[in-house]
Amino acid sequence: MDAWKNDDTQFKQVGMRISYGPRFVPEISGTSSQPSFNGMTFSELKTRKRELKQQLRQYDMKFFEQHGIMPVKLDKVPIRQLYKNYKSINNCISARGRDGPPITPVIPKATLSSKSSQDLHGLKTEKQTLHQMLRSYEKDFYNLHNRQVSCYADIRPVASQYRRYKEIKKQISALQES
Repeated sequence: MDAWKNDDTQFKQVGMRISYGPRFVPEISGTSSQPSFNGMTFSELKTRKRELKQQLRQYDMKFFEQHGIMPVKLDKVPIRQLYKNYKSINNCISARGRDGPPITPVIPKATLSSKSSQDLHGLKTEKQTLHQMLRSYEKDFYNLHNRQVSCYADIRPVASQYRRYKEIKKQISALQES
């Protein structure tokens, strides 16, 4: 590399710049072709996403160990396929998250029976329990991170409970209107 520095100074004397291209980069396995994620289950997708993220971080750390700086976009060209795979799997996960079945069905007004007051009481009890659990999570989150819950990533560990809580509120509203 020192020989290149000498040549570089010669080019600078005549006003030219030299570009070395990407630096030597560490080898990362699994960068060959883009696999299909369509046949994978949701949990397999999440696992594969974690593995890809770990490989990307590992590349950054190895690069940092070798060069003393974090890699820039040009330095990541050899692992571009990993980034494409990561983006594809992220899109699959997002699409399945949006297209998934609802947590609980909404009770249609026409099917309400004389048991609706018992159903209402049961739903209110479940709503209260969920409400307490979710507020407890929010307090614990605040104590841990010194900030309020502000985005989906913050509530991801209890996202299904939030969805259930929202659904229960709709069901209670539908029962009370009838």
